[in-house]
Amino acid sequence: MDFETEQKFLLSKHVGYLLANLQQLPAPYAGQESNRLTLAYFAVVGLKMLDALDEGAVPEITEWVYSLQVIPEKGQVENGTCYGFRGSPSLGIPYSETGVPSQHQYDSANIAATYSALAILRSFGDDLSRVAREPILRTLQRLQQSDGSFGSVCAEAESDMRFVFCAAAICSILGDQTAIDVDAAVQFIHRSRGYSGGFGLASGLEAHGGATYCAVAALKLLERLPRQGNALGTEANGCGRTGTEGMGTTLEWCLQRQTSSGGLQGRANKDADTCYAFWVGASLEMLGGYSFLDRQSLRRFLFRCQNQKYGGFSKHPGELPDLLHTFYGICGLSLVGQDGLRRIDVSLGVPVT
Repeated sequence: MDFETEQKFLLSKHVGYLLANLQQLPAPYAGQESNRLTLAYFAVVGLKMLDALDEGAVPEITEWVYSLQVIPEKGQVENGTCYGFRGSPSLGIPYSETGVPSQHQYDSANIAATYSALAILRSFGDDLSRVAREPILRTLQRLQQSDGSFGSVCAEAESDMRFVFCAAAICSILGDQTAIDVDAAVQFIHRSRGYSGGFGLASGLEAHGGATYCAVAALKLLERLPRQGNALGTEANGCGRTGTEGMGTTLEWCLQRQTSSGGLQGRANKDADTCYAFWVGASLEMLGGYSFLDRQSLRRFLFRCQNQKYGGFSKHPGELPDLLHTFYGICGLSLVGQDGLRRIDVSLGVPVT
């Protein structure tokens, strides 16, 4: 890669890459079929960030998203089904061109797909009038575990910080936190902070950039994050009733993730990775410490992760691009202040409206 390319944002290439993936996913994504809605989130919201989504496509995409909604039949709210959105049209009932959602006894929504669906609809400015709010909120209530975390589905399944973030984001988009135990969720988050200041997926697990983002964003969405300017403090703060100390060690941990390459790593002693430009960068933005990063070095690292031929971003420089790293590369550059990009709502992962 020549010096000139390292200094250039390949906007039109990225638009082409995302449009191609939105129209037809490459064969390597076959194993991710159950996550098709999340892949659509990366492509659709990525195009919105680039201000390049054809508004004429919005109604069709909106109908497709709503077709994945799992809603109860009359009198069936408490039948054990997870309500919200399923991750793919290949799960549950067949796709209906009429846009009328329904359910099947083996059909179930999951919390990550529900977040992805609502984030897409939010980025479109949809009024959410067709969202089955009450069943979704009841499902969140069922998904909350005794330790305050959230499961992914209404069955025995993993529960960790990722799904705490999803629950907080869903509640924020729907404008209702009453269905969940906010105090228990906040206590789970703080128990998951390690000695280094970063957060793990659960208590006792290694601090990780993705888990730290989920923790900090969830605290912000639940209105329990210290106010900017007080993140370094140790007195009572925006965490309120939890009685926890300030987030200074978390801010310091995030700042320590910038490597000599200019990029951000997810864990100590790991290579820099495109996605952490958002996950760690957004955490710093919410904590009021983003300005302490070497932003120009970070920008140059992200430019080196662009694919000159196909567009998109790869995990590391010189590798093939993928949807996840393309989306978070774009979001990371939005934080840096790259021209041609919309501002990102760092706590929700959607463009600022």
